[in-house]
Order: sequence, then C-alpha cells, then structure tokens
Amino acid sequence: MAKEESTYGTDPTPTGAANAVLVRSLEISPFQSDAVERELIRGYMGNYEVLHANQRVEVTFEVEMVGSGSAGTAPAFGPLLKACGNSETIVASTSVTYAPVSSSFDSVTIERRVGKEGR
Repeated sequence: MAKEESTYGTDPTPTGAANAVLVRSLEISPFQSDAVERELIRGYMGNYEVLHANQRVEVTFEVEMVGSGSAGTAPAFGPLLKACGNSETIVASTSVTYAPVSSSFDSVTIERRVGKEGR
C-alpha cells in the first residue's frame, strides 16, 4: 500500500481498499547508511570510529503499468510516481499525466501486506 503524506514523516494511515498497489519482485533492505570514519588524530593506535549517516530503508519492487480503468482517475501507483520525482496533472474525465520535477517531491508511506490476512 502507498499513500501520500500531507506532512513529511506523518503516517497517513493507508488502507487496503483505497491504497493497495500490486507489486512483484519485492526487496526490502531494512537498514542502509553511509559509513563515515572519524579520522581524528589520537594519542593511541586503533581503528577510527565509524558513524552511520544518511540512514534509510531501501524498498525496490516492480509494478504493472496499468491504468485505473477510468479516464481522469490516477492509477493506484500514482503516489509512487510522485514520490519518485514526478508531478501529476489530472484532467477530469480525460487524462492523467506525469512529468519529471527537480524539487518538491511528494513523500509517501509504504506498508507491506501479503495475502488475505495481511501477513
């Protein structure tokens, strides 16, 4: 499930009925970071401290490029496209288009549920 956040970092509480996205090849790396050594001059030998900077979770998957079934209605994966740096333009009863942007990306909450019981 994927739902846009109205405020960055605030869970918008996605629901299966409104925000489900069918995916395949799901991979989740629960902890990614950049290792930064503190190369300080010290009066003793040994390794430098390593700090974890830019901590993040990495989620990769594939979605089928399939529309919503109604002209002028965004597809279920629309919030994902916006979070990846695209703007969304909806023309009621006609079309939905996406175009790359260079700033002000939307953020999304992604939840994983598998199967009927959500496991």
